[in-house]
Amino acid sequence: MERVTSTILESLPGPPARPESPDLIRLLGGPRSERAPRTCGCRVTRDRQCPTLLSLGVDRGAVVAQADAQLYDADRCPDSGCVWRSLLALVFAGDLMLADLHCSRLSEQPRWSGTSPAAQVVQIVRSRIGFLVGDPGGARRILGELVRAPIAESLEAVVVGWLTEALVQLGEPYTAENLLIGRGYSGTLPAHLPGKALLLHARGQLHLALRRSNRALKDFLACGAEVAACDFANPTVIPWRTGVALCLRELKQVELARTLARTELTGARRWGSPREIGRTLLTAALLEDGSDARDLVAEAVDLLATSDARGDVAYAAHVLGAIPGLQHDVAGVRQILRRITDLTQRSGSRHAADRAAEELSGFLSVHGDPVLTKHELGVVKLVWAGYNNTEIADHLSLTRRTVEHHLSSIYRKFGLADRRHLFLAMTEFL
Repeated sequence: MERVTSTILESLPGPPARPESPDLIRLLGGPRSERAPRTCGCRVTRDRQCPTLLSLGVDRGAVVAQADAQLYDADRCPDSGCVWRSLLALVFAGDLMLADLHCSRLSEQPRWSGTSPAAQVVQIVRSRIGFLVGDPGGARRILGELVRAPIAESLEAVVVGWLTEALVQLGEPYTAENLLIGRGYSGTLPAHLPGKALLLHARGQLHLALRRSNRALKDFLACGAEVAACDFANPTVIPWRTGVALCLRELKQVELARTLARTELTGARRWGSPREIGRTLLTAALLEDGSDARDLVAEAVDLLATSDARGDVAYAAHVLGAIPGLQHDVAGVRQILRRITDLTQRSGSRHAADRAAEELSGFLSVHGDPVLTKHELGVVKLVWAGYNNTEIADHLSLTRRTVEHHLSSIYRKFGLADRRHLFLAMTEFL
C-alpha cells in the first residue's frame, strides 16, 4: 500500500512554470482565424491581464469586469477566439447569467449566427451554461448537433468532452464511450490537441462512472499534467485534483485524497466562486463521515443555492447517500434532502429535480417518514416557543410525565438524542 501511495505522489503534476503566461488556446481550444492580426484592439487594452488573473485564480471580480467589457467590443474584434475566451472566463467565474446575456446578444448578429466557427462558439458556451444550471439534456442536443456537423478542428475536443460529460450526467456512459471511440479519442491523445485537458477530464469522469478507478486516475493525472504544461494554476477551471481524490477514495487511499481535496478547496476559496467552493466541499464530505460530512454538505448546499449553477445541488443529494456513518442522523439527512428537493424544484430544472426527488424517495423508503400525532405536534411547537416541560403540561392540560412520554416518542421517531437536537432540527417538523 505504501508503494502505491508513493507511486501516486510521484505522478502528481507539479506547479506550472509561468502561471502568469498561460497557453489558453492549447488549454481551452477555440476558433482560429488566419486573418486575425497578432493583437487586436480588445487584446491591447484588456486581454493581457484577464488570462493572468484567471490562471492564478485570484481577483474573480476583475476577471468578470474585464471579460464583460471585452465582449461589448466583440463587433470590433476580428478574432472570435477573444470572444470564446471571454465567455469561458465568465462561465469559470460562475457568472452564468452574464455569460448567457452576452450569448443572446451575440446570436442576434449575423456574424455570430448560422454555422460558422464564430456561431459555434456561442452554441458551445450556451450548451455549457445549460449543463451547469441542470439541463444536461439541452446540452446534449446542442453538442450532438455540432458533433454531427463540420466543426472547427480546434473546437472538436471541447465539444466531444463536454458532450461526454452530459451523457454521463444523463446516465448514458456507454453512449459516451462509443462517442469517444467513434471520434478516435478513446486511446492516446495527440500531444498538443487544443482542449486536450478538458477532454481528459471528461474521459476520467466517464471511467469513474463505470467504476474503472485506475483508468480514471490515469486520465485525471494526465489532465493535471496538461494543465501544468499550459502554465495554468487556477485549480477550479479544470478540477483534476477532485477527480484524483475521488479515484483515491475508491482505491482506499483516503488520507492522500483528503490532502488533494483540501488543496482544491483552498484554491476554490481563493477564487471565490460559490459553485466551485460548493463542489469542493462535497468532495471533502465524501472523504468524511458522520456529522462532519453532514455539515460540509449543508454548507455546500447553502453556497450552491446562491450560485447560478443550481444543477449541482442535485449532486449534493447523491453525495449524502454515498457518505457512511449517517444512518444515525436520520433527521439531519432528511432535512437537507428536503431542502435540496425544494431548491431543485424551484430552479426549473426537471432533470435536477428528478434526481433530488429520487434520492429523497430512496432515503424515506429505508428510514420512513415519521408522522407526529396531534399531541406530539403540540409539544414540538411549545418546545420551539421556549416552554419547559412543566409549562407545556399546563398549556396542554397534560401531566408532566405525559409530556416526557411524548418527547421520548418524538426523539425515537426522528433519531434525536435530546431536547437540544430537537430544537436544532425544529424546521423539520414545523
